[in-house]
Amino acid sequence: MSIPWADTERGPTCACGMPTYVSFVIVAGKSLPVLVCFAHAGVGAKFALPLERPEKWPSMSTEEMVSLLERGDREHGLAAGAQR
Repeated sequence: MSIPWADTERGPTCACGMPTYVSFVIVAGKSLPVLVCFAHAGVGAKFALPLERPEKWPSMSTEEMVSLLERGDREHGLAAGAQR
Protein backbone atom coordinates (compact mmCIF):
# COMPACT_ATOMS: atom_id res chain seq x y z
CA MET A 1 0.00 0.00 0.00
CA SER A 2 1.30 3.43 -0.95
CA ILE A 3 1.17 6.39 1.43
CA PRO A 4 0.12 9.59 -0.39
CA TRP A 5 2.01 12.85 -0.16
CA ALA A 6 0.61 15.27 2.41
CA ASP A 7 0.54 19.02 1.89
CA THR A 8 3.13 20.73 4.14
CA GLU A 9 4.64 17.44 5.35
CA ARG A 10 8.27 17.72 6.39
CA GLY A 11 10.90 16.77 3.86
CA PRO A 12 14.60 16.04 4.26
CA THR A 13 17.17 18.74 4.93
CA CYS A 14 17.99 20.51 1.67
CA ALA A 15 21.48 20.35 0.17
CA CYS A 16 21.81 23.99 1.29
CA GLY A 17 21.28 22.88 4.90
CA MET A 18 17.79 24.31 5.41
CA PRO A 19 14.53 22.43 6.08
CA THR A 20 12.11 21.51 3.30
CA TYR A 21 8.43 20.61 3.00
CA VAL A 22 6.07 19.12 0.43
CA SER A 23 3.57 21.31 -1.38
CA PHE A 24 1.49 20.98 -4.55
CA VAL A 25 1.39 22.87 -7.85
CA ILE A 26 -1.14 22.65 -10.68
CA VAL A 27 0.45 21.51 -13.96
CA ALA A 28 -1.77 20.94 -16.99
CA GLY A 29 -4.78 20.62 -14.68
CA LYS A 30 -3.11 18.07 -12.38
CA SER A 31 -2.06 18.63 -8.77
CA LEU A 32 1.58 17.54 -8.56
CA PRO A 33 3.86 17.32 -5.51
CA VAL A 34 6.95 19.49 -5.16
CA LEU A 35 9.65 19.78 -2.52
CA VAL A 36 10.07 23.39 -1.35
CA CYS A 37 13.07 25.07 0.30
CA PHE A 38 12.48 28.76 1.07
CA ALA A 39 16.14 29.51 1.74
CA HIS A 40 17.83 27.74 -1.20
CA ALA A 41 20.46 30.02 -2.77
CA GLY A 42 18.88 32.97 -0.93
CA VAL A 43 15.79 32.97 -3.14
CA GLY A 44 14.16 29.59 -2.53
CA ALA A 45 13.59 26.63 -4.82
CA LYS A 46 11.10 23.91 -5.62
CA PHE A 47 11.92 20.46 -6.91
CA ALA A 48 9.49 18.11 -8.69
CA LEU A 49 8.52 14.98 -6.77
CA PRO A 50 7.06 11.86 -8.39
CA LEU A 51 3.41 11.05 -7.84
CA GLU A 52 4.22 8.05 -5.67
CA ARG A 53 5.73 8.74 -2.24
CA PRO A 54 8.66 6.41 -1.41
CA GLU A 55 8.48 4.29 1.74
CA LYS A 56 11.81 5.65 3.04
CA TRP A 57 10.66 9.28 2.86
CA PRO A 58 12.23 11.52 4.15
CA SER A 59 15.17 9.32 5.24
CA MET A 60 16.87 8.81 1.88
CA SER A 61 20.48 8.69 0.76
CA THR A 62 21.78 11.40 -1.57
CA GLU A 63 21.70 8.96 -4.50
CA GLU A 64 18.11 7.93 -3.73
CA MET A 65 17.06 11.57 -3.48
CA VAL A 66 18.69 12.48 -6.82
CA SER A 67 16.92 9.53 -8.46
CA LEU A 68 13.60 10.54 -6.87
CA LEU A 69 13.90 14.14 -8.11
CA GLU A 70 14.87 12.98 -11.61
CA ARG A 71 11.77 10.76 -11.68
CA GLY A 72 9.70 13.74 -10.50
CA ASP A 73 11.10 15.88 -13.33
CA ARG A 74 10.10 13.24 -15.89
CA GLU A 75 6.61 12.81 -14.43
CA HIS A 76 5.96 16.57 -14.22
CA GLY A 77 7.18 17.01 -17.79
CA LEU A 78 4.84 14.30 -19.01
CA ALA A 79 1.96 15.86 -17.10
CA ALA A 80 2.64 19.18 -18.85
CA GLY A 81 2.70 17.45 -22.24
CA ALA A 82 6.46 17.74 -22.78
CA GLN A 83 8.01 15.36 -25.27
CA ARG A 84 10.86 13.49 -23.60
